[in-house]
Amino acid sequence: MGFSSMIPPPSSSPSLSPYVRRKNIIMGSPGYTDPVYLRTGIASKKNDINSFGIVVLELVTGLEAFRANKGQILESMAAHMTKDVDRMDIGEVTNMVDPRLRGDFDVEEARALIGLARLCLDESTLVRPTASQVAKMMREKVFVHELELEAQTF
Repeated sequence: MGFSSMIPPPSSSPSLSPYVRRKNIIMGSPGYTDPVYLRTGIASKKNDINSFGIVVLELVTGLEAFRANKGQILESMAAHMTKDVDRMDIGEVTNMVDPRLRGDFDVEEARALIGLARLCLDESTLVRPTASQVAKMMREKVFVHELELEAQTF
């Protein structure tokens, strides 16, 4: 199970029997709790991957995970926003990025992060990457591209 499942219920006490399993309660903020968990009640490490995808999408787009005043949850818009990111032209990717950056970002890095968020937010937990796969993708697609850009400026 992921980090969010490590919080014991308030009334839990250690069991004397090794055969009794303590029930954990998943804690989560609106907009970050995995919809798969909400539907099934089954906790897994992939719940945290989903939450990470939301954080990545927040960072790229500048949108909040949960906008109470509008009743919007970023997760519900994510599938439409990230669909076909690999085929988006530069203008489409640029329009997804937080306007507060005023164009001061690398489009291919933004595309890679949006694609990563899409994988992390997949409805199927089987399709979502593991934490080590996420780290590998970030090293390969984001950080390597950043190093290439730095090399071009010298």
